[in-house]
Amino acid sequence: MGFLILIDPQIYNWLTERSIMTQRIDKETGLVEFEYNNFHTSHGTESWQYKIMWKVDTKSYQYDLLSKT
Repeated sequence: MGFLILIDPQIYNWLTERSIMTQRIDKETGLVEFEYNNFHTSHGTESWQYKIMWKVDTKSYQYDLLSKT
């Protein structure tokens, strides 16, 4: 399940500074298959919670009023 949440550049910088970028790279082609950000989500402990993954990027979206997409 995924959710799209629009953020401003300051929030983007704050999130990327506090996360670990994880990538899967194809060994034959060298292309990135997928990537996501891991965040420290377990409050009060020093472990990383890998059940929650975030993809933080700089994509832009434009809403079309006619097609409502």
